[in-house]
Amino acid sequence: MKISGKNWENKSAKANLQSSSESRKGTEKRSEVGLLATGSIRARWETAQRWYEAELVLDLLGDWVLMRRWGSKASRQYGELSHVVEGEVEGKQFIERIHLVRLRRKPAYWRIY
Repeated sequence: MKISGKNWENKSAKANLQSSSESRKGTEKRSEVGLLATGSIRARWETAQRWYEAELVLDLLGDWVLMRRWGSKASRQYGELSHVVEGEVEGKQFIERIHLVRLRRKPAYWRIY
């Protein structure tokens, strides 16, 4: 990854994201996973009163960690849970499973990003 001013470039991440999106073109039910400039992957779901967030990050030891956060929009209280996953692919699959569970809830959580 080269960092020069505000421009950043991560060719392997772009290639992985393009190959995964090309393989999923026929499936509309799957959600897109956003890749941030820091190398982390983040997803957020919301209802009228609650929110749920999942973030896949690479820690200082080189392990992929899935951090889940949830809480209420009315108060500042929230919960947080961290999981160490085997790799980026397993972390993305975990986020997809979370997405399906969030959609089955009543009322359903809607994907923000």
